[in-house]
Amino acid sequence: MVSEPWSGHNGAVWSVAVSPEGARVVSGGQDGSVRVWDMATGVPVGDPWIGHKGGVRSVAVSPDGSRVLSGGEDGSVRVWDLATGVPVGDPWLGHQGRVLSVAVSPDSSWVFTGSQDGSVRVWELATGVPVGDPWLGHQGRVLSVAVSPDGSRVITGGADESVRVWDVVSGDPVGDPWLGHQGRVWSVAVSPHGSRVVSGGDGAVRVWDMATGVPVGDPWTGHTGGVWSVAMSPDGSRVVSGGDGSVRVWDVATGASMGHPWTGHQGPVLAVVVSPDGSRVVTGGDDGSVRVWSWEESRPTSTVHRYAGVRSDVAGVEDLLGMGPDATTVAALLAAVETEPPLSVALLGNWGSGKSTFMRLVQAQVASFAEIAQHHPNSAYAAHVRQVQFNAWHYSDDHLWVGLVEHLFRELSDKTPAPPADDQDRHRLEEQLAQQKVEKARLDNDLRRIDDLDPQRGWWGWIGQFHRSMLVVRAFGAEARTQLHRKLWLPAALLVLAIVLATVTVLVGDTVAATIRGVLGLTGVAALLGAVRARVTAAWTVARDLTESNRSRLLADQTERAERIVELERQLTERDPARQLNHLLSEITAPDRYGGYRGLTGRIHDDLRRLSDQLAAARKRDRLALRRIILYVDDLDRCVSRRVVEVLQAVNLLLSMDLFVVVVAVDPRWLLGALDEQHGHLLNIRSTTAGQAFDPTNHGGRSQPLDYLDKIFHLSYAVPPMSGHATTYLRDLLPTVEPNTDGEQRTPTAKTSVHSASAPRSGAGPDMAPTAPAASTTQTAADATSTPAGGVPPSAELDSAEVTMAVPELPPPPEVQSLYLQPHEANFLPKLAPLVPTPRGVKKLANTYRLLRISVPDNALGAFLGDREHGGPYQAAALLLTAIIANPGHARRLLDELGAAQPEPDVVDTLTAIGGPLASQLAAFVADVRRESPVHGSTVTYQRWIGPVARHSFDTYDLFTGDTNRGQGGGTIRGTG
Repeated sequence: MVSEPWSGHNGAVWSVAVSPEGARVVSGGQDGSVRVWDMATGVPVGDPWIGHKGGVRSVAVSPDGSRVLSGGEDGSVRVWDLATGVPVGDPWLGHQGRVLSVAVSPDSSWVFTGSQDGSVRVWELATGVPVGDPWLGHQGRVLSVAVSPDGSRVITGGADESVRVWDVVSGDPVGDPWLGHQGRVWSVAVSPHGSRVVSGGDGAVRVWDMATGVPVGDPWTGHTGGVWSVAMSPDGSRVVSGGDGSVRVWDVATGASMGHPWTGHQGPVLAVVVSPDGSRVVTGGDDGSVRVWSWEESRPTSTVHRYAGVRSDVAGVEDLLGMGPDATTVAALLAAVETEPPLSVALLGNWGSGKSTFMRLVQAQVASFAEIAQHHPNSAYAAHVRQVQFNAWHYSDDHLWVGLVEHLFRELSDKTPAPPADDQDRHRLEEQLAQQKVEKARLDNDLRRIDDLDPQRGWWGWIGQFHRSMLVVRAFGAEARTQLHRKLWLPAALLVLAIVLATVTVLVGDTVAATIRGVLGLTGVAALLGAVRARVTAAWTVARDLTESNRSRLLADQTERAERIVELERQLTERDPARQLNHLLSEITAPDRYGGYRGLTGRIHDDLRRLSDQLAAARKRDRLALRRIILYVDDLDRCVSRRVVEVLQAVNLLLSMDLFVVVVAVDPRWLLGALDEQHGHLLNIRSTTAGQAFDPTNHGGRSQPLDYLDKIFHLSYAVPPMSGHATTYLRDLLPTVEPNTDGEQRTPTAKTSVHSASAPRSGAGPDMAPTAPAASTTQTAADATSTPAGGVPPSAELDSAEVTMAVPELPPPPEVQSLYLQPHEANFLPKLAPLVPTPRGVKKLANTYRLLRISVPDNALGAFLGDREHGGPYQAAALLLTAIIANPGHARRLLDELGAAQPEPDVVDTLTAIGGPLASQLAAFVADVRRESPVHGSTVTYQRWIGPVARHSFDTYDLFTGDTNRGQGGGTIRGTG
């Protein structure tokens, strides 16, 4: 029986570890916390450990059981006391990027870390002092680190598709990189006896011989997406792997999968570990849960006989509420090639209405569209779209701008596309580049040591000249061994010979002669000292001159290596333009990039402009280059008012670049309340007191809040209400009926996941607005959470996760057409322009009508458009859209009273009876247009379009969702600071 998952993390669980005695489980997550759990009960032990400024990428427990090590997105390593949870000392700083993996030596003396900056570092556990220089070799991020059982070797897996082995004592690579994976190597593990290495990455698990680096047998395949984590049992007989929503167990001897995959996580399995006694497997998932499994049952362990199986409130990707068609509509808008960034969309809904789930469904569908487009060059959708999700609540601190922009750039830097794996010339250039970087790093270090011995520092510098000369000799020897300059052997040999001869001459020849003379009388002492000093000075001068001459040669060699590195980088960039983007993103994701906060807006704008210009240039060269970045901002309605306004300002900055599409999920009541607190003295914002009426006409000439929001958001779209799906939704959340109680067992309701590129709707009559029943495309939970082989895990690479879910088999490309208007439709719509007071309003009307128009199903389109002689319901929809965009304050009253009116009269009579400036203006407009062409006049049609139109405005969205309790949640937001 499946055990109850352990819930507590607010986001994905990126890493898990077990204490040596097996009593405690440690987990690190996207929410920036380290948590400790009781293995036997699953109960959290104490409070979460908070310290990292960002997600916790990796955790490890020291073999002596006293310490927990954690590596974070903030580039630091932290040490915690396992017994008390108290931090031990200050954070360890040294990496120039996120710390992605942490491992501890078997004797608990050393800590090994791998980072986004491409380096491996060694630290002394007791002091936190880094040992030696960083180990360089990987061409990209170091994603995983493991230590051999004897502590003599470190094994690393990288984004460059390689596995590397390092000698712990020297820090040098052992042999060549192990190549075989066709994608990033996300995880490595070592067998208990140290003879085998296991790696996981591109949908496959591979086993390597430690001594030779030769693959042992064929890759083990079975996962339908990336393999994010691997672990070995203590006896070395089994390997556990986590990936596509499942956990798999493999027999090491045969490579065969043992039993059925273990399923239970609602999303990718990002971390696996086996308990020291081998009895349990612990996993962490993208769904935010930790699970414990037993070998014997091949499924999660139950610690009680019955459990409640309570569902977490984390947004999922199963469409239990029938949101699929609406999510597809929004996704098609975001992914369409004809949609030109910049663009911003506000997803509107009250707290708990499913905005986060809706957003993830949109992300999944955009990813599906992009996947299809990559295989169909003439697709109407962009083939290369980068999706980044930002949780505003996680960064609700004093520098939210910094958090948002740094998060955005970090996510982009982690997801630059991998170049083709079979490009031999690229591999050759990369090997040369790696070698040049290693040799230059060694030469830089040698020159630094040489220059530390300054010969001008008095007697100490004078005495150290011979040591300095020997360092130059050693540097020359190292350079000669690289065969870069065979000519260096001669200067090095001459320098050594000069030093030896001078020293022998001084200390043997002249000293002996002078000593004999000194025996003959006291006056010989002065002569002896003078002779020695003269010879030593001469030797010192010779050594100095030769040292400086040859140091100049080393500096020239250093310059030559730097130029060679630049040239190799240039050649690689020509073959792989994505490298150029990598370099830029590496620069602007430096940990202290925005550390000073001075001229912050200017620096951010400059970085964004450089990014936008570079990607624009790349698009001209390559059809598959990145076309747009979609940023999803969630949980804005959990932030205090000042943070809300800061996010709106940041969104506005992003929209100054023709690169970004921004989707913001927000409760309009909270948003208006935030504007009231921050800008109420400038904007005529409604009273936030429940039940107090708002008079839109009494604003004394001040700007309206929607004027402010119209500058930020180009489109508004309310998430669909639960309505008729409530019954099936509740039933799906309840346990299944126990078998053998009434002779049959209930079959769970099919759960749908937005996937189909075409999303048919039903229920639209000749003049009815479209309805949105549950999507007809069904898909299993495993399918819904799968990722492409070698892809990026939904949240291991994103703050709340870039959802890169794709189905194992691509569907046939959907028939996609550009939106075309009918002649009579195109003739009527421009007549609405005089009703809209601003150019921005006119543009918003055009965009919103496009979005509404594509929501009408094909089988109802004819009735919706009507004909030239009689008009059609499209006119009712367009007129109501004009009302909410041109005059949102009056539109609220208009829609309320229109909905309560008698359905039989002509709309002109209905509008006249309603009265007021807006209703009278629309009535006069319809009457005037009717002098030349027909306008649909059935009041009941206008009433049917109230909901679908109202969803596109902050002021009226609740008429669509059905939640008209507008006084709740819209009050003053306290604690703004």
